[in-house]
Amino acid sequence: MRWICCLIGILFISVLLQAQSAKLHLSGEPQKVDGEIEGVRDYSGRYCAAIEIVSGLNGLSFSAIDGVFREEELPGKYRVYLAPDEQVLEIYHKNHDPFKIILSKIGIRLAPKALWRILINGNATPGVDAPIPETPKIAVGTVQIAALPQGEAQIELKNEFGHVYRDVGVGIFNNIPAGKYNLTVSRNGYKTKTEVFMLSGGEELSKFIRIEEALANTGDIEESLNSGNANVHKDSLIVPNYQLTEKPQLIKQVNPSYPNMAKQAGIEGIVVLKLLLDNQGKVKKIEVLKSQPLLDDAAKNAAWQYQFTPGIKDGLPVKTWISVPIHFQLRSR
Repeated sequence: MRWICCLIGILFISVLLQAQSAKLHLSGEPQKVDGEIEGVRDYSGRYCAAIEIVSGLNGLSFSAIDGVFREEELPGKYRVYLAPDEQVLEIYHKNHDPFKIILSKIGIRLAPKALWRILINGNATPGVDAPIPETPKIAVGTVQIAALPQGEAQIELKNEFGHVYRDVGVGIFNNIPAGKYNLTVSRNGYKTKTEVFMLSGGEELSKFIRIEEALANTGDIEESLNSGNANVHKDSLIVPNYQLTEKPQLIKQVNPSYPNMAKQAGIEGIVVLKLLLDNQGKVKKIEVLKSQPLLDDAAKNAAWQYQFTPGIKDGLPVKTWISVPIHFQLRSR
């Protein structure tokens, strides 16, 4: 009788140890998926890469050295957005040991907006893999959106499932699901334009969206002038840049101070600012069109010290908006 109890005890401990050491593992080779993902950004303003994890296991969670910037759970798979230079992805499941993947060791080289796909299995019951579902085949298409006039317009697509795709200036969205989309095009100083359209599977759709400047009602101002309202003056009008007979010219430029935090992080880039110039060419207002989060303030501090010749319309100096790129580049060592 004693030996039977010992045998049962040994079997119980063996099963317990096996359950505790259940492992996740990679099935097959990683696959790089054609096309680009939507423009999710990391803490430094860079576009993220993504890894799609196909698995029959529910309740997976993830971590990475630089953090996970977005996590989406889709039928039979997960999509994890990572920094474009991330090296490690760790996967967790309640019935398995943590699974740490060194991306370079399995041939994954991340890049901005790139998408990779891996298959992950587990053996919580020793010798038995969780079934990996077949990835559903979804009809996809391609959309190209160009905002006119050309510039730093924000382009956003949102489909009926709540997925959002964003880009700036010209949006090229490859292999996005077919269906109904809400399009929004916005830009500082312009009226926001919205539109709804349908995308069919296999369709390559191109759209040119013209947005209008958000100008003051000049008719009302002229009427006020004619009626003798001294509080309204033509000098308060802002003339669109394309209506000028002479464009403003930069006559004083101040180089920006490189922020220490950005320098230490090795961050470079271009900040695009929109400047309101008065009729003497002085900067009166600044808006950020293209942001680099750690560099924006330094760019604005420099731009406040810029001096321009005024814009001219019909021989008279006028107020106008201009856009100015400010470059930040670390010196090579």
